[in-house]
Amino acid sequence: MGFPLEKLRGKKQEAFIGYLSLNLYDPPKQAVWGRYNDRPVNPDWVTGLVNSYTKRLDNCTGEDALEVVVKKEWIQNVDDILTIVNDKKIEEVAEMVFTREGEEAIDPDNLVMLGGNHRRLALKVFVDKMKEQLENERMQLQTKSAQAHKRSDITGLIGDEVVELTKKVEWFERKLASSQHWVIALYDIGTQ
Repeated sequence: MGFPLEKLRGKKQEAFIGYLSLNLYDPPKQAVWGRYNDRPVNPDWVTGLVNSYTKRLDNCTGEDALEVVVKKEWIQNVDDILTIVNDKKIEEVAEMVFTREGEEAIDPDNLVMLGGNHRRLALKVFVDKMKEQLENERMQLQTKSAQAHKRSDITGLIGDEVVELTKKVEWFERKLASSQHWVIALYDIGTQ
């Protein structure tokens, strides 16, 4: 487009604020994708991402951060902003919280997401599948718990199964909570 790439990278670095997280499964209603990147969604890419998330959900790296355009004054929890996230887990990165001014400024459709539409759609499918799995595990736990109490087998074989299922349910609950968020790189549109 005639604009030197090096100059663009410099402007981008100047505008960089840092990292927070965002609930990508249930993003703020004001978040908009495709304003600048209007590439159509490729269902094969979404499927590929879902499969890769099943192996490893890498939702907390600077390289894979979703880029978001904001004004620094809009962010209430500026003290929680991190400059590096590659050494963190997503649950260690604070979720972005807006000030009242920020809420008004982004409403409606003014939280500009510069990418990540495929990741967002894939994450929704991935988390929905995980929710199904969690519900199945909870039902099995409920059934086994009832059997253990009915047979007075709380410390026997059925009791052991209850303990294992309880651990599995707790693991799914933790994984589900952390899987809904994604690290975001914040860029200040107030920087010229």
